[in-house]
Amino acid sequence: MSRSLVQLFVAASLAASASATSCGTFSSKATLTRATAFTLTWEDHAGDELAVIDMPESGDRPALQYVFTKCTDLTAARAAYPDAIVLTSGPKPVSADQTPIAAFLDELDEHTALVSYRDHSLVYSDRVTTHLAASSATDHSQSWSSNYTALAAAGADVHFTGTGNYNSASAALTEFGQADRIVVIGEQLEAHPIGRAEWIHVVGIALGAEAAAHTKCTEIITSYNLAKTFAGSVTEAPSVWNGGYFGAPYYTETTWFPPALTTYWAHFLADAKSTYTVPSSYVQGAGMSMAEALPYAQDAQFWIAPSKGLADVPAYTADESTLASFRSVQCANIWDNDNRKKPGLFGANDFFEAGVVRPDKVLMDMIKVLHPDMLPDYELYFFRQAPKGASTLSCPDDAAADEAADEDEKSNKKKDDDDEEEDDDDADVDAEAIADEPLNATMLGVVVALSCLVVIVGGLVGFVCFRRGRAIATNDAVMEVKVAA
Repeated sequence: MSRSLVQLFVAASLAASASATSCGTFSSKATLTRATAFTLTWEDHAGDELAVIDMPESGDRPALQYVFTKCTDLTAARAAYPDAIVLTSGPKPVSADQTPIAAFLDELDEHTALVSYRDHSLVYSDRVTTHLAASSATDHSQSWSSNYTALAAAGADVHFTGTGNYNSASAALTEFGQADRIVVIGEQLEAHPIGRAEWIHVVGIALGAEAAAHTKCTEIITSYNLAKTFAGSVTEAPSVWNGGYFGAPYYTETTWFPPALTTYWAHFLADAKSTYTVPSSYVQGAGMSMAEALPYAQDAQFWIAPSKGLADVPAYTADESTLASFRSVQCANIWDNDNRKKPGLFGANDFFEAGVVRPDKVLMDMIKVLHPDMLPDYELYFFRQAPKGASTLSCPDDAAADEAADEDEKSNKKKDDDDEEEDDDDADVDAEAIADEPLNATMLGVVVALSCLVVIVGGLVGFVCFRRGRAIATNDAVMEVKVAA
């Protein structure tokens, strides 16, 4: 009996080992750098590699845990993680209801996995829209919501959904036995641009494309940090007002909704080397009246992402007359993030699609806007400038520039005059020197002549003295001879 039990134990162990071996392993194991709305850990359970993703509670959405395994038999993983949603990591048909999810799939070349998408018209990517049309993928939209009956029938093994849609999707898909196929993508919960991009790992792991996700994300982070370092080399940090406003019929008075300093927008502005003028006390989503916003918005050099889609400066001042007092409006420094947007009020905007997964491109755009001389040959991707058009507003920056130019011109003229006066003084000195040259020559000649005269006279006197001495000496000698005789 005991031998039989041993044999059974060995057989079970061998089977488990074979099962673990046949499951395979994750080809790449990424580590998160900026994401805070989920964690990613790599674990080994009884020889089975697991990717464990935890998402803390957010609003009325409960905390969630996902466990991905390379095994197709999920029994062991479900036993080890009874409260988690356990799924196989590998290729599979999927559905999605948010544009960033479409961008993640597109970036990973996994867009062909889509068998259903909520409202095809809201997708910007040509590759994704072409696939949806060519494959006759289900459109499970229904009056700004989802037709869950159509979604359940689409044949998706994973339903990617935004964090705000989880509760309704879970309630509806439970009726079809598909609530355990829902995978939340919560990039909108992240406060850092790179943190938003790192949600590509969730999509990649779910589809067995973890290596591609790791490679892509590493490239994006490297590119972003290089751009940030590049922008950090400048000394000037121009002032920026960010965000849009709403009026009637939504609000009785014009109300601004700028991003708070805790948002990814604030990180973009700081990393692009600018000074964001929103007050630190402002709470995200609280809104500001025009009177409250004016002290912070009116003198800002740039207005970024008004999200109004208006054609030019006159269109803005016609929409809201107070804007005529804004420095950014007067100087036509209005930059909206709709350069890649399809027509229509609710046309798909690639900034909210590819802009999520490619923050490096967004940052490069913002550096170009704020410091155009740094990237003279760079072409904007997501942003466009609202032209001045027929606006008659005068830009105080132009007046200041003109005044500075006048001061430079005056300074240069004064320098030229000073140089000319100095040249005149040098010329006068040279003329005087030339005029004095004859007198100097005469004086030199007199000195030389006198010297010569002294020499001549001295010579004559010496000669006379010599002759006189010789004569005396001769006479003395004669007298001596005569005396001796």
